[in-house]
Amino acid sequence: MKASSLRQRYWVIVTAALVFLWISAGKAKGVDEHVGRDGYIDTHNHPPHSRDCTYDDRIRDVVLAAMDRFDISMTFFMPPPMDALTLGRLLPCDFSYLADVAARHPGRFAFLLGGESLEPMITAVVSGTASLEATLPPFLETAKELLRQGAIGFGELAAEHFSLHEGGHPYIHVPPDHPLLLALADLAGTYDLPIDLHMEAIVGDIDPNIDPCTGDLRPPPNPPALSDNIAAFERLLRHNRGAVIVWVHAGWDNTGHRTAALTGRLLQNHPNLYIQLRPLTRSAQKGCRNRLTNAEGQIRGQWLDLFRSFPDRFMIGLDSFYSSPVPGADEEEFQRTRLPLSLGAGTQFVTQLYEKLPPGLARKLAYENAVRVYWLNQPLICHKPGTRAEQTMRVDASSVNAHLDHGDSVGPC
Repeated sequence: MKASSLRQRYWVIVTAALVFLWISAGKAKGVDEHVGRDGYIDTHNHPPHSRDCTYDDRIRDVVLAAMDRFDISMTFFMPPPMDALTLGRLLPCDFSYLADVAARHPGRFAFLLGGESLEPMITAVVSGTASLEATLPPFLETAKELLRQGAIGFGELAAEHFSLHEGGHPYIHVPPDHPLLLALADLAGTYDLPIDLHMEAIVGDIDPNIDPCTGDLRPPPNPPALSDNIAAFERLLRHNRGAVIVWVHAGWDNTGHRTAALTGRLLQNHPNLYIQLRPLTRSAQKGCRNRLTNAEGQIRGQWLDLFRSFPDRFMIGLDSFYSSPVPGADEEEFQRTRLPLSLGAGTQFVTQLYEKLPPGLARKLAYENAVRVYWLNQPLICHKPGTRAEQTMRVDASSVNAHLDHGDSVGPC
C-alpha cells in the first residue's frame, strides 16, 4: 500500500476513534454530556487567508495556538458570503483545502461551504445576470458536491449583508424566500442539514440616513432604503420544517431590530430555527444595537431568559476571522491585538453561562447543541454507491472507516 494511502487511513482511524471516545451514543442524535475537551465549540469562523495557497502552518501556528489559549475545543470554518465580484478578488484559492485541514487536525475542525459557490449563483439570479431556470440544476448539484467534500452544512449564506468597509465586504440582498434558497431548504430538509444564514433584521422600512442605528451605513453600496425581511424569513422557515436554519450573529445588530423579543417570537413559532450567538468585546458595546452583554460585559437578562426558555436552540459563533478582514490592514497587528480581544470575549461569555445557568444548560449552549445540530458524531455517507442497495444514510463515527473500506463514500448519493 502507498505511504499516502497509509497516512490517509491512519487519520481516518484516529479521527473516528477520537470522535467515538468523545461522544457516546445514547441520547437524541447520540449527544453525550461531554464532547471530550474542556472549553466550547466555535460554530462560526473564517480561516486565515494565504496568497500562496499554503495553509497548514498558519492553521497550526495561528489558529490552534489561539484556540488552545482561549479554551476553544473545536472550530467550524466557512467562507464568508460573496457575490461574483468579491469572489474574484478576495482569494486566489478555492476552499476545498478545508477538507484537508479537518483531516490533518482530527477533532479540532469541521467546515461548511456555500458562501464561495452557492451565494454567487444566487446573487447572479437576483441581479438578473443569470436565469433561475438555467441556474437551478447546477445549483443543486453544486450543493450536493459540497457535502461530498465533507461539508457539514451550507454557509455562510447571506440574505441581507451590509457593506461595512471597502474591498471584499459586499452589500448583498437576497429575499429570504428566494426560489434558490427554498430549493436549498428542500435539499437541506432531505438530509436534516443546517443552513447558516446571515441576515440583518429589518422590521418595516428603514431610511439609513436618519435611523440612529443605521446612520453609519452610507450608500453606496448599501441602498438608500431598506425594506422589511422578517415576513419573507418566516416563509423560508415554514417552507420545509426539516431544514435547519441557523440565524447567525445574534448580538451583532446593525439595524436595532434584532431584539430578544423578536428572537423569542420566531423561536416560539418556528421549531427549525436555531440561533448563533456572537459575543462582542466591551469596546463594541455602543449605540442602540441589541448586544448580548451590557457595557460592563454582563449577559443581559432578556437573553438569559431566552436561553432558559429555548435551551436546545442556541450555539456560540465568534465570527472573529483569523486574519484581518479589512484589505490593506496589518495582519500581524490584527492577530496580536484585535483577534485576542474577540476570542477572549467568547471565552468570557461562556464562562458567564456556567456562572449564571445550570451546568447542564450551559453545556448545551457551549457544545452539545452544536454536536447535535451539525451531526458531528454521525456523518452522512453514500452506502453501496452504484448498486441496487445504494442509499444515503448516517452512520456512527466509529464505523466510518469500515464503510469507506468497502466502497462507501462521504456525502449523499
